[in-house]
Amino acid sequence: MLIPPPLGEKKSVSSSRRIFFYLDFFLLPSRWAKLRSAMCPLLMLMEPVSECFMLGMLAAWATNFLFRWDPLSFFLVHVLVWFLMDWALLHVVQVSKSEEGTGEIYQSHDLLGSI
Repeated sequence: MLIPPPLGEKKSVSSSRRIFFYLDFFLLPSRWAKLRSAMCPLLMLMEPVSECFMLGMLAAWATNFLFRWDPLSFFLVHVLVWFLMDWALLHVVQVSKSEEGTGEIYQSHDLLGSI
């Protein structure tokens, strides 16, 4: 972590330092996930049950109540879509992590320099 300058000193940020700030911001969730998995490994196994399955059952009941759709079919489609989206997110994270050393990650975050 970078320490901010003391009060009264001018803060000059070069473009390379600005890129570091942005990269540090985007790598923060990765570090947080590693810490979380190290501290609570059982939670990683129980998370799909607590989120995906519970929300799927509640949504299946709601669609059955509102639209008279088959709750089992809705639940199975919900779980399938949930796992496909989870797989896609994992793929995006792994691909961006493998491209870290190639410099392509800097190009993808150049849009943030205009903000």
